[in-house]
Amino acid sequence: MVGSMKPFITLLILFVCLGVSHSASITLLSPNGGETWNEGAAYPITWSSDGLFGDVKLSYSLNQGTDWITIETVPVSDGSYDWFILPFDNTSEEALVKIEEAGAGDGISDSSDAVFTLHIERLDIYEPNNTLETAYKLSASDSLTDCFITYRPKRDSDYYAFDVLPGDRIYFRTHAERSENDFWIEVHLLDTNGQSLLAEENDLWTSTSINFTATYAGTFYYRVTSMSGYGRYHLAFQKDTTSPELTLTSPNGGETWNEGAAYPITWSSDGLFGDVKLSYSLNQGTDWITIETVPVSDGSYDWFILPFDNTSEEALVKIEDAGAGDGTVDSSDAVFTLHIERLDIYEPNNTLETAYNLSTSDSLTDCFITYRPKRDTDYYAFDAFPGDRIYFRTHAERRENDFWIKVHLLDTNGQSLLAEKNDLWTSTSINFTATYEGTFYYRVTSMSGYGRYHLAFQKDTTSPELTLTSPNGGETWNEGAAYPITWSSDGLFGDVKLSYSLNQGTDWITIETVPVSDGSYDWFILPFDNTSEEALVKIEEAGAGDGTADSSDAVFTLHIERLDIYEPNNTLETAYKLSTSDSLTDCFITYRPKLDTDYYAFDAFPGDRIYFRTHAERSENDFWIKVHLLDTNGQSLLAEEIDLWTSTSINFTATYAGTFYYRVTTMSGYGRYHLAFQKETASPKLRLVSPNGGEHWYGGEYHEISWLSTGDIDSIKLEYSSGDEWIVIHPSFPDTGSFGWHVPNDSTRSLRLRISALDNSIRDESDSLFLITRREISLLYPNGGELLEAGNIDTIFWSATETIDSVCIEIKNDTGWSVIASPVVNNGKLVWSVPNMAAENQLVRVSTLDYSISDKSDSGFSIEPVVQTNKGYQISYNFSVDNQNFGFNSPIKKVFIYNLSGMMITEITAGGAGNVSWRINELSNKRHSTHIYIAQIITKASIEHVTFVLLPKRE
Repeated sequence: MVGSMKPFITLLILFVCLGVSHSASITLLSPNGGETWNEGAAYPITWSSDGLFGDVKLSYSLNQGTDWITIETVPVSDGSYDWFILPFDNTSEEALVKIEEAGAGDGISDSSDAVFTLHIERLDIYEPNNTLETAYKLSASDSLTDCFITYRPKRDSDYYAFDVLPGDRIYFRTHAERSENDFWIEVHLLDTNGQSLLAEENDLWTSTSINFTATYAGTFYYRVTSMSGYGRYHLAFQKDTTSPELTLTSPNGGETWNEGAAYPITWSSDGLFGDVKLSYSLNQGTDWITIETVPVSDGSYDWFILPFDNTSEEALVKIEDAGAGDGTVDSSDAVFTLHIERLDIYEPNNTLETAYNLSTSDSLTDCFITYRPKRDTDYYAFDAFPGDRIYFRTHAERRENDFWIKVHLLDTNGQSLLAEKNDLWTSTSINFTATYEGTFYYRVTSMSGYGRYHLAFQKDTTSPELTLTSPNGGETWNEGAAYPITWSSDGLFGDVKLSYSLNQGTDWITIETVPVSDGSYDWFILPFDNTSEEALVKIEEAGAGDGTADSSDAVFTLHIERLDIYEPNNTLETAYKLSTSDSLTDCFITYRPKLDTDYYAFDAFPGDRIYFRTHAERSENDFWIKVHLLDTNGQSLLAEEIDLWTSTSINFTATYAGTFYYRVTTMSGYGRYHLAFQKETASPKLRLVSPNGGEHWYGGEYHEISWLSTGDIDSIKLEYSSGDEWIVIHPSFPDTGSFGWHVPNDSTRSLRLRISALDNSIRDESDSLFLITRREISLLYPNGGELLEAGNIDTIFWSATETIDSVCIEIKNDTGWSVIASPVVNNGKLVWSVPNMAAENQLVRVSTLDYSISDKSDSGFSIEPVVQTNKGYQISYNFSVDNQNFGFNSPIKKVFIYNLSGMMITEITAGGAGNVSWRINELSNKRHSTHIYIAQIITKASIEHVTFVLLPKRE
């Protein structure tokens, strides 16, 4: 036994050595010890790797590695991650960063060579002060640059105190930041008694300012309250005792600014902090309309002038301190002009007769329509002649609330000519070719509140051209990649629709509608069912034009080169077998919702490293997937992971040889996903799969020897042994993974099978013994010396191994073997009619159907003719008579009774007497039925066939 284990131990040592020499590695480069990184800033974590795929997990420790906190999981190929350091409790001089393989690999990791410092430089009030007496005292140095307040949810208020004298100006700014969940805050100012001085303001991720000028000396308070969970916020506090200045520099009088354009409002300031409010007036300052509140430090604001009612030559702009300051303010030194230069139909024209008449000059550049909600329809008229091509484009813009519009085209009588289209903040086009002369109408309807929209109108009398340039025939475009559809056009405006066909234009599928002016569209080819060599692409005018269109001059190929399992395999036995070539570049799985599981099988050896990546893509609806790894028995090996539109990786290092399974499950509707599979192995390997121990095979049968292999192996040798000697099954068989073996039937014994490379460098054998049982057949009767009566009904008896399903039964005569019956169920007996002839030295043989196993009579038997007579009897079915008798002059040996179907009902042994008796109820217990039977009575001198009837019982 020791000697037989030496090759296995040597092979195991070789595997270990090879695994070490080709193992993957990862090295953390930064931070690597001695650095000082500050909370609230971003720093790069960097690393290098070799032979590692998939994702890595980044973690940090504040106590030299005793506890680890996860930072993020990122692809190992990135090599770098910018870590924004969120708040923690205390400065740590014992910090470390660790990087480790994120999947179920072999524990590859690295960490900082030495500790570094994670530093806190900020106001850090973890337990907010809940009384005025314990409020944190602010000073002028507590500015935004060094003041990070981490809010804890245990309390709900922060108090900050500050001292002022009359005339002091105070500036606060509070800015909330998201932490682990949504985080709202409220801020307000309290007087010296703690009463609210300024109304509180809500803040959601934007800066909230309070500016305050003290009118008496005292201690005031600034209060911050959480509205939801915990997070953090910045606090800026500044105090100024100088007299501030604020000067508006533009517009300062005499300018002309047009509605629908942007102009810079500019100012200068001195000694002023926080925010300023900008306003404008159309009547020399009688009424003011707020523009915006912005930081005073900006010095400039680009004012996009929204619609107003009429041109004003009495406009002013004002700038003022937005906080509770001392009223610092300035405005334009003189009036300027706010000008309207546009189509401006405030009261829409509600009849065709009053419709605004459009001309070709009414283009997008000078046509802004301000819609008012008092009426609900705008009409625009235009004249056209047969062949004229008209292009409209309407684009809605948000103003004070959501604003939807509908647009459609009317004929000369005002009836709808084109179906209306809905538009939500995107351009809506109607292209139209007139077929007769007349005045047509374009109608715009508001679907909600008021706002404004742009209107472009163009008319063209030339004949348009549209030419598809690619694909134009002969190309091969692959599913899962993007290709440019290109075209040229002349005299065509608006949009074009792109479509494709898989059957030379019989059916068309829409790709997209795009502006004709683009000239190109990158088509990402989504999944379709089968490769088509009859594909075409068509481009056509999207509006109601004259049908200008073009398509590919000849067919091209839309090609599928991918794993495409439309009906997922729901059993391990039918799982798709993956190979190292099934990578992300050529593996697109189109998921169908009929079934809910995909199984993929792969073979692995100890030390093999497997990398999976699954990436879901949205198709027609939301599509979630779950993925997990199964062991060789189909049991879960790794916990499943949920993936939503991002790459999910599973990395796995095999610890034993076998077939493993990768499972993908849909969580919602159907879509598609990419599957990347990679396997890394260091050296050739062999693993025997079957027989591997515990199997029970029978001699003479064919069974498949199967194995797994990896690496460069040309041929293998197959052997078996029941002891120390190995018997060759095949000396050199191609490495195909299976071999059909005719199992020897020489004896019953326990065996072990071995598979090896021809040079014996690698090999594997059955993990334990398997059993081969010899299959046997033994003929029992007739087995030699018997004297059978010609024409007699007799029975052939045999015994056989139960795994033999059917047998062939033959008799040997002068011309050779003749079949009596085949196939015959292996039940051990066959009723047969002895040949009606005189013969000697006859033999009977029972065989398997392939004649591999058989047995025949040990010696010959004889057949002699006999005199047969037939007699008929009627027997009354009278249960008062228990027995009936047959009597003959010659001693009776046996009686066989058959029904009319030839089935033997009973067998009676007479023992040589001249008569035989039997009980009637052995044949039938039905008192009121008639039955016909045939009795074969074998005597020493003859064989008698007797037909008798059982009559119903007479009551």
